[in-house]
Amino acid sequence: MDSDIDLAMRREAIGWLVRLRDAEDADWLHFEQWLAQNSGQAAAYREIEDLDIVIGPLLDRVDFQGAANDDALAGRPGRTRGRWLVGGGALAAMVLAALAIVPQFLHDRYEVRSGKGETRIVLLEGGTRVTLNGNSRIILDRKDPRFAELTSGEALFEVRHDARRPFRVLVGSRIVEDAGTVFNLAYEGSSLRLAVAEGKVIYAPGAGQTELEAGEGLETSADGTNVVIGAVRKESVGGWRQGELTYQGEPLSAVAADLSRLLGVAVRVDPAIAARPYFGTILLRRGDATQLQALMAALDVEAVSDGNGITMKPHGDGIP
Repeated sequence: MDSDIDLAMRREAIGWLVRLRDAEDADWLHFEQWLAQNSGQAAAYREIEDLDIVIGPLLDRVDFQGAANDDALAGRPGRTRGRWLVGGGALAAMVLAALAIVPQFLHDRYEVRSGKGETRIVLLEGGTRVTLNGNSRIILDRKDPRFAELTSGEALFEVRHDARRPFRVLVGSRIVEDAGTVFNLAYEGSSLRLAVAEGKVIYAPGAGQTELEAGEGLETSADGTNVVIGAVRKESVGGWRQGELTYQGEPLSAVAADLSRLLGVAVRVDPAIAARPYFGTILLRRGDATQLQALMAALDVEAVSDGNGITMKPHGDGIP
């Protein structure tokens, strides 16, 4: 656990995890404000969420030895005392803190991952469809099918709109809200790329929110303070599903991240050319890394292999 996250932050994060299950619009606004207060609070929320996913299925087999509320735990409906023991340590302390705050530690959050070079499709209640690109991770909630958290990678969201219950995606400390929408999200190294194919998306709902129509997209800096809005080809949004990557001036660092997800191999870029813009469309066969060498010529770079993938470097950078 992160030593920079104090117990108060963890308690608040647990409270938000429970509160968001039946949240109103005002709750989401306050949640976003809480996340933005400092990076530690966003990290605390992710830590509690991850703990919920990991520890939840095990709680029915945990014996809390010597806990102050041991009798209450023993008599809680549906709680059986098994052979697994949790004595001291940070994990036990965290679970006990959770149980002290809420009547029952809810564990309805679950994660879906995609492997390198593969895609996964998740169908949610109400007709929403989420397609994960390669090497991506998303957190969903069995009690709230109108919530998702993209923790890494890329996903295409095809959302069945409900004005009374907007579909919201948490990305880092930022919220993306649908307004009858098909949109694509990529999240890598804390920077976010959003592109809208249909309908409308609200980025960071609340005061100062940004509304994007179909054919618009945005990219943020890693800290979220710099937001750049531009046009996108609606037809190309989510094109990675068919192996099509279209760029209108995105940096090579974004191209490298996209290639990594699509081909299942680590593709990095030399800092000297990471910000170089690229314009064009790339057509690839998913999972086939043999295409990389031929692609480097089109990107006007050279590829250096290090046994764990490749690094795109400028021509003549000490390469024979």
